[in-house]
Amino acid sequence: MLRYTEMEVKETRKRIKSSRGQSSWFIAERNRLMIMLLTDTGLRISELENLHSDDFTERDIFISRGKGKEDRVVYTSETEIEV
Repeated sequence: MLRYTEMEVKETRKRIKSSRGQSSWFIAERNRLMIMLLTDTGLRISELENLHSDDFTERDIFISRGKGKEDRVVYTSETEIEV
């Protein structure tokens, strides 16, 4: 499994934040949220790609057909809830 240091995660978030002037606001916010979800919850990229709005509740995310074709629940942090 590939692991990122806290510094690498912060640098990635910083670069996304600074790219807001280079792309539309929506795309920059989408990218920021995707990185936050991947780093804060441990979601796999394939799980992120398959998410739908009804998979989200106030405090968690329902992952259907994750690794091993099993369903699971991933809990979100206060940061994702604010976004």
